[in-house]
Amino acid sequence: RGAGGPLAEDGSDLNPHVLAAEYSVRGVVVQRAAELRARLDADGGAGDLPFDDVVHCNIGNPQSLQQAPLTFPRQVLAGALYPELLDDPPKSFAPD
Repeated sequence: RGAGGPLAEDGSDLNPHVLAAEYSVRGVVVQRAAELRARLDADGGAGDLPFDDVVHCNIGNPQSLQQAPLTFPRQVLAGALYPELLDDPPKSFAPD
């Protein structure tokens, strides 16, 4: 256990703050976005709001903002996890 040694399988080596951490895509921002979405839907459009759409970007999805996927990191991970893809890289990966 510890530096350089094997880790406990039960997670007892982990910082208790890491164990207590929670990930949630719910919260005040999501609740407010749902309220605004409901207002837009009820009004059939923008109504009294200065916008006509709600973009949910709280969950780290850049494609919801029409951003291109991060091709290079995905390709590096794919090659590391499935090395057979590297046997014929011109067909498996984009030229960039």
